[in-house]
Amino acid sequence: MGLSDIYAAVERRYEDEGLKADTLIATLRRFRDYNLFEPREVPAEFFGQTTILSFHEANNEVVRFSMVFVLDALLRWLRALPDEPKAAGVQRFRLVLVIDEAKRIMEAAPKEMMEALILECRSKGLGTLLISQSPDHLDGLSDDLVRSLEVAVCFEADVEARSLQRMFNRAKPETVRQLQKGQCLVRTPNSKTPKVIQAWVPSSE
Repeated sequence: MGLSDIYAAVERRYEDEGLKADTLIATLRRFRDYNLFEPREVPAEFFGQTTILSFHEANNEVVRFSMVFVLDALLRWLRALPDEPKAAGVQRFRLVLVIDEAKRIMEAAPKEMMEALILECRSKGLGTLLISQSPDHLDGLSDDLVRSLEVAVCFEADVEARSLQRMFNRAKPETVRQLQKGQCLVRTPNSKTPKVIQAWVPSSE
């Protein structure tokens, strides 16, 4: 089923119930006319390969609809799969979802959908990596979601105390602001107190 089919079904429903065209109809019509989406693969094929979706020049409406379609397909596919088995107490990744510029994507995607992916689908072997310019950008995450993030990493940034402490347990903003090149603040499941580590050694050039 493609967007044309969805648009036709919604339009019939509106006609049957005597409803006037609204923003939903207009938006679906625009997406149908733009032909932005065309189903060519089943979820197992699409999510079984490395795929990069770029929204650099897309407007917020395109980002929002794209996230709903793609992430909903991912969530439904993962929920239908058995839990990923553990070996020696370690669960391997079946799939890694990397979200760059997470602030924009998290604002576009439904909150409940993102939380379901990150919290529920971990047992299915989904690993989620959120990347943003600052912990401030992830203030929209719920407390449960923040607590569930197993590893948090922050390089030098001008960050607010509240956001930093929420993500890094009692960390001080000046600690992050004074980080040198190659250093980062890290919180892991085995260390509730964040530590400064040397992620790489800067080149002497």
